[in-house]
Amino acid sequence: MHERMTRVTRHSWAINPAREQMAGVTGYSWAISPAREQMARVTGYSWAISPAREQMARVTGYSWAIGLAREQMARVTGYSWAIGPARERMAGVTGYSWAIGLAREQMAGVTGYSWAIGPAREQMAGVTRHSWAIGPARERKNDRNS
Repeated sequence: MHERMTRVTRHSWAINPAREQMAGVTGYSWAISPAREQMARVTGYSWAISPAREQMARVTGYSWAIGLAREQMARVTGYSWAIGPARERMAGVTGYSWAIGLAREQMAGVTGYSWAIGPAREQMAGVTRHSWAIGPARERKNDRNS
């Protein structure tokens, strides 16, 4: 079966054996396909999923590793994810912390990243100089660093 993220994002995700869904509190729905997960081309991101591993296209330089009860990004990325029943937090070793609430997801201020999730848009704090706008048909990243 195919499942879509909230229509405001118009993103489609591919799922697997038992399917992985983020808590409804986030308003995101994930679908996994047998071998491959691709975000809309408008984002320029491509996801490849294998039985025990999820890898983003090399152009992004991110590698994901998925386990039975825990999702960890490959050490090459230096990111570690810890997933709990109602909360998803990145390991402190990475210096990233995720807090998921009823209507908003915020990364710890120590990282200098702040995520605000609303009904129609997700924006990173300007302190990162990255701005994400999610609209009815596209997700854009504006990098003012360049």
